[in-house]
Amino acid sequence: MYPRWKICAIICLAILVVLQVYNIRKSVVNKNGRRAKISGPSRDQSESNALYMLQDVHNNVMQNQGDEKDISGGKNPYDFLYGQTFEDALDRAANLPRKTILFWHTVTQKSLCFSTDLGRNCGYCKVRDELSLIEETATEAVIFVFGYTKPHMMPKRRNLNQYWIWRTAEPPPGMMINEFLPIADKIEFNMTMTHRDNSDIRMPYNEIRNFNPPDPREMLKVKKDLAMVAISNCDLLTGCKLRLAYIRMLMQAGMKITTVGGCFPGSSRIPKPSDYQPDPMMSLVSRHKFYFSFENSYHCKDYITEKFFRPVQAGTVPVVWGGNKEDYLRFIPESGFIFVEDYESVHDLYKHLLYLDKNDDAYLEYFRWTKSQPVNYREQTFLCQLCRFLHGIHVDEAYRVPLHLLDRNKTYISSKPPRKYAGNITEWYTQKENPECIRTDLELDSRGRVLGMKQTHKT
Repeated sequence: MYPRWKICAIICLAILVVLQVYNIRKSVVNKNGRRAKISGPSRDQSESNALYMLQDVHNNVMQNQGDEKDISGGKNPYDFLYGQTFEDALDRAANLPRKTILFWHTVTQKSLCFSTDLGRNCGYCKVRDELSLIEETATEAVIFVFGYTKPHMMPKRRNLNQYWIWRTAEPPPGMMINEFLPIADKIEFNMTMTHRDNSDIRMPYNEIRNFNPPDPREMLKVKKDLAMVAISNCDLLTGCKLRLAYIRMLMQAGMKITTVGGCFPGSSRIPKPSDYQPDPMMSLVSRHKFYFSFENSYHCKDYITEKFFRPVQAGTVPVVWGGNKEDYLRFIPESGFIFVEDYESVHDLYKHLLYLDKNDDAYLEYFRWTKSQPVNYREQTFLCQLCRFLHGIHVDEAYRVPLHLLDRNKTYISSKPPRKYAGNITEWYTQKENPECIRTDLELDSRGRVLGMKQTHKT
């Protein structure tokens, strides 16, 4: 038998240990009725440190030439957005009548989108393009697609409870030649929906998520040809003329390029994907080592189209021209694509492509980044983001702010979406662009460089 005093001492010590653990791991209620941490770093402080750390990891990965480490670490720096408040908001949305998002179009008999229903993660909405729904109270957002809407065929009446949204997938030069742009400023749209990062609703052409390419060496076995390009818009915009001129300079230098599209006499037309069928271009692109992803504009903000994403998904190295380099770097690291403006001349680029063609190991380095992809930050765009907005869920807006500047005290859930006014569309979309994007006097010199623009070359 232990002496009574020893038993009492053991019991007291056990109680002290339990209390200490309780103080460390639990919280108590303060005078205001809120739960307050007793010890250890605050939740905000811990999450803030995690945000800085993971942002550094992300930045390093996008610049580290395809380091093979697992960069996700199983963590998401934006997880604080998706707590119980977010889940409660989705639950509330599930119990409300379905909100309708209407595509308004008047210049085509063909449907602009499939009728679809957005699920719980988006907040539950119906997406339709039946113009008669403009009168329905359930229709809370109306999307006017630039190029598919005639000014004289706008709705006769406006329901002020609806959000009217101006949408385009074209760069500013493509819109400035259209009659609808000057009239858009008079309509007083509530929101913008474009590829631009500063749009109210972001609508990128594509994103690289859950990307699982086959083994690069296996892909190399099916590559029978050197390079490919597909262009059907030859001279409508300045960028169209410049990209076609550069391709012709490469061909004159002796490069063998598979050409597709109406800009190349005798070439086949660009095949268009049919409903529910895979993109017919993918198999063709995958048989080539390089694909010239040349945009129809020059240095327009955030304008990166399917021309870039198609070769990435097909397992082909994209040779890019037209976009700003930093815009490409938002999707894959520099080691995953070839930026034309890095080369002093057409001849230098051609020489580098020939070198890669003859050196498999050097060529395969362009796929090394696929082993360590960036974290999927769970951001939603386009219709899903809009549906969330209609339910007062604004978490996707947090992704517009640099991670280290993010206001963690801001409320991203509200009872209803705020009223908005998009402002002057022409000024926002054209006058606040990069000057070279809307210039019409750009030309190439004899080496393929854009005259009047600063060049950055590899050494």
